[in-house]
Amino acid sequence: MVPSSFRPEGHTLPNDVPAYFERFYRATIRRVIGRRLRSSDLLATYLAWAGENDAPAINFHQLRRYMRAIGHDRAKSNGIRYLDAAFACDLPNIPDSYRIVPLNERMPADTIDLAVAAIDGAMTALRQVRAAILGPEQ
Repeated sequence: MVPSSFRPEGHTLPNDVPAYFERFYRATIRRVIGRRLRSSDLLATYLAWAGENDAPAINFHQLRRYMRAIGHDRAKSNGIRYLDAAFACDLPNIPDSYRIVPLNERMPADTIDLAVAAIDGAMTALRQVRAAILGPEQ
């Protein structure tokens, strides 16, 4: 078993992968060249994980979309299998190679300033509504 020659260090998972699936992927899947995961096993593992972690259930179509977005192709070989993927519990020495990037590193500084200004404006508007409903002394 050789970790993938694709080295995603410093990369994040694609934006079109929902946060709940990213948590599942990081906890249970590793990219390993030559390994294959049966889609039914992967979906069953996700559904069990989702039940324990208050995540929504998904179907085979969503699983295919998320795995494709991450970069795992599919192959038909006695069923559908995802290529270059293995369960983390089978490979304890291979770490999660996708780094987690804090939100402020993903957003340009001017976007952060605009977001903060929008939040400040919303707070001011809410204070005004509160004063109009309850009176200025509240």
